[in-house]
Amino acid sequence: MTARARLIAAAEEQGRHWVVLEDMGDAGPGELSRLELHIPSGVAVEVRRAGEDEPQGFHSRCYFINRRTGEELSCGSRILHRAGFASAAELEAGLPAIRRDIENRFAGMVRIYEENRRRAQLREQRAQRAREA
Repeated sequence: MTARARLIAAAEEQGRHWVVLEDMGDAGPGELSRLELHIPSGVAVEVRRAGEDEPQGFHSRCYFINRRTGEELSCGSRILHRAGFASAAELEAGLPAIRRDIENRFAGMVRIYEENRRRAQLREQRAQRAREA
């Protein structure tokens, strides 16, 4: 199991919908700063510092990744959202709205995810009772 897969599994065990897969802090120009995953939908929020020739300080983009492994899809993914931010503070202020947009846009997937989690927990409880009987 990869480090990303372990992070996802731990977040799921804790009942969290969001997990940070990579956090590079103050990355260099054009480099990945942070990668977050919305587990129910498989949508990643990627934050990069702008490259030398780019006008704004930070860029975000959202796209699908494998929600079990945290790896990019072999078939690729269309970009669901792009945004530019002049500063790290502006980026941090904008991220909650991006997260809410993902949660709202994929509300049906969140409901299915929660129902599947609930069913899996019930199956595990029944299996545990059967083992104890």
